[in-house]
Amino acid sequence: MEKSAFDSPDYQVQKVSVWPIAVKYGILGALATIAITMTSYFTGGMDPAAQMENGFSMGNIMKGMGIAVVGYILYTLVYYLAVKAYRDGLGGFITFGQGFKVAFFSVLIKAILVAIFLFIFYQFIAPDFLTNMLDVMEEMLVDSGQNDDQVDMMMGIYGVMYTPLSFSLITGFATLIGGAILSIVAAAIGQKEPSV
Repeated sequence: MEKSAFDSPDYQVQKVSVWPIAVKYGILGALATIAITMTSYFTGGMDPAAQMENGFSMGNIMKGMGIAVVGYILYTLVYYLAVKAYRDGLGGFITFGQGFKVAFFSVLIKAILVAIFLFIFYQFIAPDFLTNMLDVMEEMLVDSGQNDDQVDMMMGIYGVMYTPLSFSLITGFATLIGGAILSIVAAAIGQKEPSV
């Protein structure tokens, strides 16, 4: 059986709990999401009617893509910092699996906190947001030429999805899935095995 660099006598395994690091960087990621959401809300970036009036211009699409890319880079950096902190705690070396574990647990903490925040946000801070969004979606369906039965059916589906609880849970789950992908990237960048 082939030995890995981790079997080397020079490599000293250190017992470090993943959870304090995951909680720290999960909270950091959640705070970044909260800051972005609140900034967007207070600057009018979350006004569904305004978004519809501005239409789907190339400028709006590029702006949205730019914000998304910056977000992906920011969150990958947060998860990489979690991997690096865990690697430092382990004595300077970390496998891909260990790196993924700490990054993904950070994502898990972030997803839970973001879901709780969004429930509070949509329930108490911006209670009309989801209702306004449903109104805009209904208007879009009518404008697209859908008949009344089709509009009613689609609005019934959207009505279930666009409640504070449903929307926050869906967003939390999406955060978990997207974060798992970013955790792979962070673990790949942060992995460092001792030389044999």
